[in-house]
Amino acid sequence: MTQILTEKKLNFEEYLNYENEDNKYELFDGELILMNPPTGFHALIINKQQIDEVLNVSAILESPPLLVIEVVSPESEIRDYRYKRTEYSAMGIAEYWIIDPNREKITVLNLEEGMYEEIPVRDTGQFNSLLFSEIQINPKDIFTL
Repeated sequence: MTQILTEKKLNFEEYLNYENEDNKYELFDGELILMNPPTGFHALIINKQQIDEVLNVSAILESPPLLVIEVVSPESEIRDYRYKRTEYSAMGIAEYWIIDPNREKITVLNLEEGMYEEIPVRDTGQFNSLLFSEIQINPKDIFTL
């Protein structure tokens, strides 16, 4: 269940200055939304992708990243599949992956003329990032525990 914390809409500067050490929030359409703690599956995916070194770095970016990888939680499914797709395309994020552990599905989206085109990902075999050809992923490796 998504829990919205604020009654008034916040701007980005107010979000940066919001202090709450007990919880993590994301700013979505001016509202603070409580982020659920990651599940063990999130951690397994992160470890498999060997990006532990970025976990303690601030997530506030000066410019949009080239690639976003979103791990879907049951509480954020609609946001991850719909709203973030719109938000990320508006920001100009060139490649966007949605990893859904509940459905054991990976969706790869590439930005073409301001809209995302879905790249089919088969359950067998591996796929490559179009932007980072050295990234090769086998979906079975992600969902096999």
